[in-house]
Amino acid sequence: MPFPPDLHESFAARAAAVSLRAEDVDEHFILGSGHGGQNRNKRATAVQLVHHPTGTEIRCFHRRQQHQNRMDAWMTLLEKLEERKRDIEGALAHREYVEKAQKRKRSHGAKKEMLRDKKVRGEIKQTRKPIV
Repeated sequence: MPFPPDLHESFAARAAAVSLRAEDVDEHFILGSGHGGQNRNKRATAVQLVHHPTGTEIRCFHRRQQHQNRMDAWMTLLEKLEERKRDIEGALAHREYVEKAQKRKRSHGAKKEMLRDKKVRGEIKQTRKPIV
């Protein structure tokens, strides 16, 4: 099953960037609900897309015409997958940053300050010892 032909030209390039293939998606046309009258109540104008690799499910039934709902559903699916990819990349970048920060050694000035603070703390503790 190919992508719908009426999608914008950039859709195929964006889909390839997030590994969205038409073969991985089940497309179902179901009865819609809500405003739209007899057309919506008697015809399958709503569209449901299920992307199997991620388990993402999109239902689009906001418009009266099946064609418009189909275009909206495909665009929404693409946006969800792009958002998911950005979240994963952001989490990986954050993890790398944290690991790098944990391995980073203290600067020379920070070491000196830490040793000075330890010496002050030791002197305070020495003054608490009972006098013998």
